[in-house]
Amino acid sequence: MRFGSFLSVLVCVGLSVIPLRTAAQTPTAPAAPPAGSVLATDSVDEETAAEPEEPAIPANDEEATVSDETLFHLQIAGDFDVRFNTLGSIPLTPLPREPGTTSLGQNNYVETRLRLRMTGGFPRHHVRLVAQLDVANGVLVGDRAYGVHPAEWRRDSLLGVGGDTVCANELSCERTYSGLRPRWLYAEWQSRVGVLRIGQMGFSWGLGILSNDGDTQPVFGDPRYGDIVERILFAGKPFGAMSPFIVAAAGDIVFNDILANLSDGDLAFQGVLSAFYERDQRKVGFFAAYRTQNNALDEALKVGIFDFHGTWDFTDPSGGRVYAALEAAYIWGTTSIARTATRPVDRVRQSMWALQIGRTSDRFDTVIEAGYTSGDSNIDDGVQRRATMDGDHRIGLIMFPEVIAWESARAAAILSSPNLVGHDARGASLLPTNGGVAGAMYLFPYLIWRPRSFVEARVGAVIARATAPVTDPSQQALYVRSVNYRGGDPMLRDLGLELDASVLMRKSLSRIVDLVWGIEGGVFFPGNAFSDGSGGAMPTIGLARLRAGLHW
Repeated sequence: MRFGSFLSVLVCVGLSVIPLRTAAQTPTAPAAPPAGSVLATDSVDEETAAEPEEPAIPANDEEATVSDETLFHLQIAGDFDVRFNTLGSIPLTPLPREPGTTSLGQNNYVETRLRLRMTGGFPRHHVRLVAQLDVANGVLVGDRAYGVHPAEWRRDSLLGVGGDTVCANELSCERTYSGLRPRWLYAEWQSRVGVLRIGQMGFSWGLGILSNDGDTQPVFGDPRYGDIVERILFAGKPFGAMSPFIVAAAGDIVFNDILANLSDGDLAFQGVLSAFYERDQRKVGFFAAYRTQNNALDEALKVGIFDFHGTWDFTDPSGGRVYAALEAAYIWGTTSIARTATRPVDRVRQSMWALQIGRTSDRFDTVIEAGYTSGDSNIDDGVQRRATMDGDHRIGLIMFPEVIAWESARAAAILSSPNLVGHDARGASLLPTNGGVAGAMYLFPYLIWRPRSFVEARVGAVIARATAPVTDPSQQALYVRSVNYRGGDPMLRDLGLELDASVLMRKSLSRIVDLVWGIEGGVFFPGNAFSDGSGGAMPTIGLARLRAGLHW
């Protein structure tokens, strides 16, 4: 189940405290726009790092350009993006007593998102204020998905005024969705001994497989989630201001992540301790965290996590930068979220890792990523082994973000169907992968080519295999049989091959506003893990997206 995904909130506060480099400055997260990318904005990221001697924790680039004599400064930036999508039909297990629900039901649709960013503060007092807000985030017009409501990004609602309306059933749903989501609002004080940060904030650590702030552009597609906490933290350099060693600690109440939502009555606390070495684009460190959580049904979660991350790079003779980056995490503990009458508590034992090796330059970036998440083929053995990477660490466009995401969400919807039960099945909320890699290993090579400063082309491939037999948990729970999501042989683990490509362009409309547009798409050739009960293969699935946006 999806413990690895919601545990993305257990982040090393080191990078939540130390202002992040943009992807244009570091190869640690090559999934983001590299230097010169047409996706890089001219606006200053509120987390961008510089390295002055004072204070002990580096200040960001924006503050470095503001005089200490300035009483107050304010900068507002934003992105308004529109996506025109054409998606091939994704076959799904029909909902109980609803034979017309044999697919996702969403083929042609338009998405929008307006993200506003505000950075301000009092330079004389080394105080910084940061806010971020999403507006009009969702499906504007077109087909809607149905029968996947347990998913976090469910695409079954149209943008409108107000909240959700009551649906007669999954096919006649007329809910509207405001698309408004407050994300960040926090204050930071930089003193001579360290940084104190208080408020609501997002965060990232390492390659973003476990913790991801949802504010970094992936290689293909768009970020959709982002983990948000109410946090008090402090970070400092115990060996002096010029030391590369940083130690940080924080206490959190989870505002919203893939499992917990404070407004829904989920109360999750966590403590985090981090230590790492960081100099230029080289970093080695870890974080350890403990989380305890209860919900309205008095279901509990108590887990610990250890996450190691390291990245190292050097300049090759031709002037490019060669790097290697690794993140590995292990999660252990107990939970009663998926309890049964005979099994009140499950153990949690999950692991995941990702490794990137690449070379970056002004003209070309060549990267290959390999990753692994532990799998689980039995929901009733008392051990939750399936780990799930954060959904914003996107691997490709279709296999993980679309097909497997919707298959797992449909399984959860079946277990929660009012045609079967009067309430949601325990643990059903843990089943959707929300686009993250779950119970699989993969290779993800890609190439980024920038022939001109305003043009960027990307090509990539995803090859994947399940790390455990592929079983549909709804079929196990309801009919005590082990089959895959299409009723086929669960022992077949080949997930298939995906090919992706994009061409993006950028044009300045004014001194502060840029137009970014282009096209991206992919083709997914499903492996035998998606075969049906008669051995028939799942049809090839394609996706094409027209992209347009204003960045300022």
